[in-house]
Amino acid sequence: MAWLVRASFSSWKVPADGGERISLSNDSWASALSPDGKLVVYLQRVGGSVLLWKISITPFAGGEPLQTFNVTSESRPSSRWTPDGRAIIYIVTHGGVSGVTNPWSTLAADGIFSGVTNLWMQPLDGGPPKQLTNFASESFFALDWSRDGKLVYGRGETTSDAVLISDF
Repeated sequence: MAWLVRASFSSWKVPADGGERISLSNDSWASALSPDGKLVVYLQRVGGSVLLWKISITPFAGGEPLQTFNVTSESRPSSRWTPDGRAIIYIVTHGGVSGVTNPWSTLAADGIFSGVTNLWMQPLDGGPPKQLTNFASESFFALDWSRDGKLVYGRGETTSDAVLISDF
């Protein structure tokens, strides 16, 4: 079993039957196990920046990354393995607020999520990343694979309304 400790941006594993937890990574985000369970992918901020990220692939047994790829995104990317385990799909945000310091999302001064997200794929054979979508507006909220191997993602705008009722 593996999990992400969000407060500290770290990934850990613990035997399913109990035992000591083992650190997989520090300063990481969006951990995901490979389809065969042998590797784990995670994203790390480079130099504490929220604009530059690194995709790292390490053995689930532990150890140093086997591969790393740089990603530039204005908010924390999400990542998933392809069903065949030969590539990583990830979300990149551009066109938002430059120099944002919030690692959770890209926020405008009014608190509304900004920027445009698109899907990219990084093949693990060493090839260059490939942009899969080319949207000019809106954002992705999530991505995953359906049981038949098709990519599914949620897309739209982030809005919020707050109503304060006082002296009721």
